[in-house]
Amino acid sequence: LNHSEELKRTQRRHFYRLDISLPINFRVLTDEQKKMLKEERSVRFPREEKPKTGEIKSLSGGGTAFIFDTVVNKGEIIWIEIELSESWKISNIYGNVIRCKKIFEAEYRIFAEFLLIEDSQREEIIRYVSAKQREKVRI
Repeated sequence: LNHSEELKRTQRRHFYRLDISLPINFRVLTDEQKKMLKEERSVRFPREEKPKTGEIKSLSGGGTAFIFDTVVNKGEIIWIEIELSESWKISNIYGNVIRCKKIFEAEYRIFAEFLLIEDSQREEIIRYVSAKQREKVRI
């Protein structure tokens, strides 16, 4: 059989994704903070402004999906802090919200790709994901 079209496979995921439950702290950047991020590669937040908290449902070296109680719009830039354990936090990661999916009445799944992340932070996440993956295989 000859095909009239050639099939092309596109692999979008560059990192293994781990389904896991972890705390996440995040802040949605204002337009002024987005400008600061672009110019200075970091953002200062007012002390009185506390981060929002959610629950990570999947994590990879390229991004995360987490649950939150209100909408975070596609295209928003967020500051992220991931709590891998009580004594192990990775902070000052910036992500781009690529999708927000309503799950229940006051529950949304937010999908974010890491936009600005240090190589060492990405490597820590990859090591963490790999270690958890190995634990699951052993069980």
